[in-house]
Amino acid sequence: HKRLEKLAGRGVTFLSNVNDSEIVAHFESAIGFIMPNADDFGIVAVEAMAAGTPVIAYNKGGAQDYIVPGKTGVFFERQTPKNLAASFETATAKSFDRDKIIQHANQFSVLTFNKNMLDYIKTSLSERSPK
Repeated sequence: HKRLEKLAGRGVTFLSNVNDSEIVAHFESAIGFIMPNADDFGIVAVEAMAAGTPVIAYNKGGAQDYIVPGKTGVFFERQTPKNLAASFETATAKSFDRDKIIQHANQFSVLTFNKNMLDYIKTSLSERSPK
């Protein structure tokens, strides 16, 4: 943590012990959420989108499943400062529709997951039952 703070310099603030409502407030006021790694899903990025924040993500892994380029965020192709900076500039120059980002993120909500799982189970059981 200390090493990262030193690398980041005085213009960056690291937050810790932040409660859920504070996190939502930070996401809602953010220009974007940077996801520089290849992750299998990346729930924090989806949480940022649920608050209406576009995601600037490395174009690998799970980010490809939930980011719609130009609509919910932007991708960068190489994990270099130059590539990330260019994508960040692209994202900040664009006017994202925060309501559409929230709407898109809702497909990954617990409520939607539960509904889809129940529908799948009901369909599977009805296909197995004798007719």
